[in-house]
Formats: sequence, structure tokens, C-alpha cells
Amino acid sequence: MRRNWLAMVAVALVAAAGGLVTGRALAEDDPMAGGAAPPSEPCIDGNALVKSLTAHKWTTKATGMWNSEGTVFFRLGAGKTLLVEEYDTKGDLGPFSGLGVFKWAADGKTASVTWFDTMSPTPTTFTGPVSDTGFELSSEMPTPEGPTTGVIKLVKKDAGFEFTMTAAGQLVMTDVYTPAK
Repeated sequence: MRRNWLAMVAVALVAAAGGLVTGRALAEDDPMAGGAAPPSEPCIDGNALVKSLTAHKWTTKATGMWNSEGTVFFRLGAGKTLLVEEYDTKGDLGPFSGLGVFKWAADGKTASVTWFDTMSPTPTTFTGPVSDTGFELSSEMPTPEGPTTGVIKLVKKDAGFEFTMTAAGQLVMTDVYTPAK
């Protein structure tokens, strides 16, 4: 009986030692081991356009296929790697709310935004070039007549911005952002 007990202890010690060796080898291959942080996406808080957009809460006035007034608010999200837009207006079609999540490419020259709103059953993702003074992003957009190319453009104007949306080359709306008082 004593030999069986000693044999079980010996097997347990060998197994524990093997586990330590294997665990150490796996830990050396694991970039997260030893408290090392995983690679991170670059922060965008130093980007000139992001700084301009997050500097104020904005008043918005839209004209075009519908007319509305409201507010736009931009903030950083996900460890300063995303720009989040919150858009709320009231107008001809009643209340409208939207949420945009912008992600800059590593080169800082292109971005995409995934847009969610109270009128669309699914989100739309726009992609395209960005600069210190605006962007021009495009996407395939659903319409009752079938898919078409939609373009959203934001351009710095005086103390604010002008946002335009086109679909199939036709102006849908112009939205002027001015700093809220």
C-alpha cells in the first residue's frame, strides 16, 4: 500500500513539473504574458479634424428633402481610437436621431463611419478620404428603386462645418453645424 502511495506522489510530481515546463513555454509565446499589453490602435485625439469636431456641442440646421433643427455632439470612444457622433433633430418628418462611429485607418488619410438611425432598418458604412478640414465618404445605400451610391461630405466653414449628403449624384440635404451657445 505504501508503494502505491509513493508511486502516486511520484506521478503527481512528474505531472506538476511537466505542467510548469509546458506552461512556461506557452507563456513565452504569449504576448499577453508577464503583463505585456497587446498592440493598440493609434489614438486619434491629436487629429486636427477630431479636435475641431470635439471642441463644441453643435447646433444643426438641415435643408433639402427635409428641414430640421437640432444638435450634434462628437466625443472620443474606445480609448480615444474612435470618434462617436450623436445627432438629434426635429423637423418636417418629426424627430430623428442618429449615431455614427468613425474609425480612422492607420495612415490617418482614410476613415469609415458606421451610421445607425431611427429611419433605417440596418446600419450603413461609408468609407473614404479624410483631411484636417473634413471628409468625403461613400457607400452603397438602399433606396426603394434599388441600391445607389451615397456620398456624405463634411467641410470646415468659418467657425463651423457644412455637411452634405447626395444619393445617385443628387443633393439630398445640406446641414450647417455652428457652435452651440
